[in-house]
Amino acid sequence: MDQLRSLDYPAHWVTREEAARIAGDIRIPESVASIAHFPSEGYVLPDRLVANLLADAEQHGATIAIGEVVSIDDSPGNVSVTLAGGEVCTGDRVVLATGRWTEGLAAKAGIELPMVTGTDRGSPTVGLLGYVRNLDIDLRCVIHTPALNLRPGADGHDAVVQALDLNHDVDPAEPPSWDGQMATTITQRLTALMTDRARAPRIDLRVGLRSLPADGYTVAGYASTRSRIYCLVSHSAVTMAPVLGRLVAAEIATDQEQELLRAFRPSRFAGRRRSDVELDQRPAKLGEQ
Repeated sequence: MDQLRSLDYPAHWVTREEAARIAGDIRIPESVASIAHFPSEGYVLPDRLVANLLADAEQHGATIAIGEVVSIDDSPGNVSVTLAGGEVCTGDRVVLATGRWTEGLAAKAGIELPMVTGTDRGSPTVGLLGYVRNLDIDLRCVIHTPALNLRPGADGHDAVVQALDLNHDVDPAEPPSWDGQMATTITQRLTALMTDRARAPRIDLRVGLRSLPADGYTVAGYASTRSRIYCLVSHSAVTMAPVLGRLVAAEIATDQEQELLRAFRPSRFAGRRRSDVELDQRPAKLGEQ
């Protein structure tokens, strides 16, 4: 808390009564001794954000196409993308924003962009999310507890939950079932935060694979000073999407470098051994994401 305040980041301690008023209709366990509130923080609803962005793009003349990219050709006059069906799309710029598939596709264009690529049990790329339908509590903000993280859904009746300590036991090759031990554990933790009058939730589990650059930091920028390929990949990219989108759009549309992105150029990987840039690959804990 002191560190955040030293950076002028809005943060303060609140009482249990204040927390209940801010967070909604939840029960705060007696074991919780201190509660912090970050009043300026918000959250992104991915489905709604993507739908709005696509609609806005089409209104401004964009053509939305879906296809598998197999290669990128970066030439002095233009840049082209070849799809699996043989179609070639040519333009002035290409934005390489392909999440966890970035390393392989970048390599086809001669770009060195190392990612954490492991997808086995315990890999830091593996994350388990629970989607709660018709949540019977009034959840008003993102909540982090020692046992569970919660985010409201788009319609006010759903929520997304996460238990970081369970990630190390998740195997994407054998995803947990809705009625298995992990689902039971998450349901019990969520129920502990609900009032007695609330109905027991039904939780659907999904295993996700994070987009994680090898050094853990966002990648944003052209592959080189002469390249027409703009690389964009990040862990927590949904959280940062609103600001990243504005900054990247400004750089591409105006060719004016944005100071906030200067430290995140893909050129930082050039000529470096992979072992020199790899992050600590232990799974994330509460507060480390």
